[in-house]
Amino acid sequence: MATGATFRQSMYSFRVADNTISKFIQTVLEAIVDTFQAEVLPPLIEPDEWREVIDRFNTKWNFPHAFGALDGKHIPIKAPPKSGSLYHSYTGFFSMILLA
Repeated sequence: MATGATFRQSMYSFRVADNTISKFIQTVLEAIVDTFQAEVLPPLIEPDEWREVIDRFNTKWNFPHAFGALDGKHIPIKAPPKSGSLYHSYTGFFSMILLA
């Protein structure tokens, strides 16, 4: 979901039809929001408060105009049947990447 790929492009990664992806993406996103909203998403923030966040991020990480970052981790998985090298990573095992 974070790749920016279209449903049609994603159908090859998930090995399902693009119309099937469109049905479950909304459900998955709603579940993510419901599960993590209180923990991760702050209440509505005013522009001045965002500027404070941006300033703190710049002060700590010397990265201007940013208010957050993503990091990735390879999550080991059992290779799906007939997936070949699709999920085989440079780390030497089958994995999917989790961005958070």
